[in-house]
Amino acid sequence: GRVVVEADPAVLAARPNLDTILEGGDAIYMPKQPNFVIVLGDISNPGAVQYRPGRKVEEYVGDAGGTQFSADKGRIYVVYPNGLAQPVKRSVWRSSNVTVPPGTTVIVPKNLDPLFKLQLAQNIIGIIGSLVSSVATVAILANND
Repeated sequence: GRVVVEADPAVLAARPNLDTILEGGDAIYMPKQPNFVIVLGDISNPGAVQYRPGRKVEEYVGDAGGTQFSADKGRIYVVYPNGLAQPVKRSVWRSSNVTVPPGTTVIVPKNLDPLFKLQLAQNIIGIIGSLVSSVATVAILANND
């Protein structure tokens, strides 16, 4: 499999427990630093947008066309190039303080609550329909006797 490791000498000097030990057959692949941020999920135009230093998650989502009506804006999260994921927390008064380095993926999930409510409504209507049908059948049988 693939393992993401810390390669910054300053970080490794301060935290030697992060230094990965290589074994026979291991290979090191150092990808070049990308110049894009990927925005995926329930948005208008998913894909890669150009990285610009200092931009916020909301700005990258806007660059990708913004969220769809069915997006769950409260559960947006980012996946960093090293594989770590972090939820984007924001409030009415301030935007998120999540840093977005190049190569980050922003995920905007779909809000599934309306789908669950629709399924619940369909189940209740089915139960009521079966109950009405059963009562009508009993009433017909009672009238025939």
